[in-house]
Amino acid sequence: MRKHNKEWRDEDRAPSVVSKSKHVPGLKIPNVVLGDILISVEMVARQAEQRGHTLLDEMCLLMVGLLVLIFLLLYVTFC
Repeated sequence: MRKHNKEWRDEDRAPSVVSKSKHVPGLKIPNVVLGDILISVEMVARQAEQRGHTLLDEMCLLMVGLLVLIFLLLYVTFC
């Protein structure tokens, strides 16, 4: 995770989630593929333990947050 975060975002730390846009400058059609999302199960498990959640609950919370961000991005981009 740390390697991808450094390569994709130029941040030298290991987060629970790293994303990379598939934006292609000059492309006149909307991208069907938004990008890549990597999730560190080890980091999410650690966060779940710290917050008193199960791993499944923490993953669900993380996925809901990611979906909200994706919907907001789509709304801002196309509406």
